Amino acid sequence: MTKVFVTAGVLLLVAIIIMSFRGGRHQRSGGHSAVDMVKHMERKLDLTEVQKTTILSSLKELEITRNKMNLLHEELEQKMMQQLSNTFFDQEELNRYFESKEREYSTARQQMIANMVAIHTVLTPQQRQKMNKLMASRRAKHTARR
Repeated sequence: MTKVFVTAGVLLLVAIIIMSFRGGRHQRSGGHSAVDMVKHMERKLDLTEVQKTTILSSLKELEITRNKMNLLHEELEQKMMQQLSNTFFDQEELNRYFESKEREYSTARQQMIANMVAIHTVLTPQQRQKMNKLMASRRAKHTARR
């Protein structure tokens, strides 16, 4: 019986930790649109039309993939909470469920990386450096608000 409570406690803690790292203020409110991000990048990085088109397409695909991953996360969280409310915590069932979702996570991760490669490839080295600095500055501002 103690083992069940310890396992349930650990899973609840994992769920809470995962939820706390699920994006900042903009992510929870729907985030910035891909169009808005490209407009901002165009101003800051002096993008060509080809670059704007490629980046916009990649950002839209990233948004779709990120939404899929968020849905997977929510499904897993619901499954864990369901197990916590049961009289018997079925570790094997939960492990099988997680394993079935790992393939979907892997596919989504690969799609995200492919889109980041497309963005990286279309930018010049100078634009990549400037974008890196802009992103670091943005991350620092968001971290300071928390």
